[in-house]
Order: sequence, then C-alpha cells, then structure tokens
Amino acid sequence: MFKPEVYQARRKKLRKLVKTGLCLFPGNDDSPMNYLANDYPFRQDSTFLYFFGLDSPGLAAVIDLDEGKEIVFGDDVTLEDIIWVGPQPPLKDRARFSGLRQVRSSASLNDYLEEVRRAGRQIHYLPPYRGETTLKLSSWLKIAPDRVKPRASTELIKAVISLRSIKSKEEVAEMEKALRVTKESYLTAIPEIRPGAKEQEILALMEVVIRANGLSFAFPPIITINGQIFHKTSYGDELRKGR
Repeated sequence: MFKPEVYQARRKKLRKLVKTGLCLFPGNDDSPMNYLANDYPFRQDSTFLYFFGLDSPGLAAVIDLDEGKEIVFGDDVTLEDIIWVGPQPPLKDRARFSGLRQVRSSASLNDYLEEVRRAGRQIHYLPPYRGETTLKLSSWLKIAPDRVKPRASTELIKAVISLRSIKSKEEVAEMEKALRVTKESYLTAIPEIRPGAKEQEILALMEVVIRANGLSFAFPPIITINGQIFHKTSYGDELRKGR
C-alpha cells in the first residue's frame, strides 16, 4: 500500500476528469471454492485498489463529485470472522491509510444511492467482470442484470484509462520489483528444464521464488510443452527433447 497522499492525489485527478454525478466503485468479494468458508485466494478489484488501496473483501466506495464526499462502505469483522482470519483493525482505521475519513456500513450504501437516483444525478461505474458484482450493481441501481454492463460510464472508463496509463514513481518501483522476482524465478527454473522433468516441477520451482518474495502470480501460469495452447493450465506433461 502506498502513502495516503498517493490515493488522495489520484482521486483529486479523477474529480477533474469526471465533473458531475457520483463515481461508484464496488470492491471484490471472496469467492468460495466448494463451501462458504473455503475461498479462492482473494484478489481485490484493481481499480478499487488504485483509488482506495484497501485490499479486503466486502467493500465499496463512492466519490461524490457534486457534494465533495469520499466514502468507503463496509463492515468490521464479526466474531465468526475472527475465528477464521484473526483480529482485524477497524475499517475506519484502515481507511485512514488511503486518506479516507468517512466510513459507513455496507447496508447504508443502498440508501445513499437511492437518494442520488431520486435526485436525478448520474451514477458512474465501470463495466463489471464478475457475476456477483453485476448482481450488486443491479440491486443498487434498480436495473436488470443484463442492462448493467451496457450502462457503464464511458466518461469514467476514459478517465480511469488516462490516469492509469501514466505510472508514478511508486508504481514503477513496484513493477521493477515484480520484474526482478520474475527474472529470479526464470533463472531458478531454467537449469531444471530437461527431458524427463514434469511441467509441474518447473512450476513449483518458480512459485517458491515468487511466494518467498511476498508476491503471487498475476494470472494462472502457462508452463507447457504445448506452446501453441495459450491458456493451458494443467501441468502434468513430461518434457521431451525439443519440447
């Protein structure tokens, strides 16, 4: 996470590009594998991270351009949550690390958006890529799920693209760190690429390096003797000479 001033500056720039209405940013939720408490590794929405820096599930945020408000909506962990994930700082304390002062409960977001809708103000949002986000937007905005994506804000899309296309020194430093670790993972794996080795063995060597540096894969690794298959994500094939 960067310094609070970084996130504050990003939101300030966004307010100059999108003049009126309200920008709505849903964060991602946990995605269960096979039952509710057994989740896939959490990945926060990248745009939510860019503007708010809060890397935990169940959050949403708004930038109210007309009223000058920046609010994060979410709930503190319950006793049942603590059993699974341990004690967590209150959301209001975590929000300060991204320069946010206003925190409200998740349940209050619906009422807030209803007031905006009744006032006839525009609600800007980006096209969702997860089904649960589509359903949340559908519920909040009172539109059918199949109408959510077509009504995404072109103005907000263009604004976010223009901001995220230019990298700050903090972002460049993180990118360079990722490149260094990627290079190390390749150099670790290359000596073991030989006939008889398994794809999964090469993957394991690379993942050890990446995890040891506190990082994770940006996408499912493509480690395969079948290079013509761009998104092959099984790793059981044995390496052979020339492949």
